[in-house]
Amino acid sequence: MSREMDLCELPDGTLMIVTDRRLPAEALRIEYYRDQRLLMLIYDKENHEGDLMHHELPQDVVRKVILARRIIVVAYSNDNEEPDQFSVPLIQIGV
Repeated sequence: MSREMDLCELPDGTLMIVTDRRLPAEALRIEYYRDQRLLMLIYDKENHEGDLMHHELPQDVVRKVILARRIIVVAYSNDNEEPDQFSVPLIQIGV
């Protein structure tokens, strides 16, 4: 089962990715693939490729992502515990 992820913007302009499940390890960074307009969540775990967002970013969101340096990652689960939260760097890949 793949992880569902959504990108949203907080009132102060901070970008946040919200996932529907706990992460398999600590989040290290978000990679933004400019040519494909896709985001990938990378973990601190050997032999794990990371999780790719399954939808292209809309053009109006691309500029906000390109200007961002960090993204907050919030991972919820169904166990009624507090979600995991990370503030991670955003790495731009491509031209």
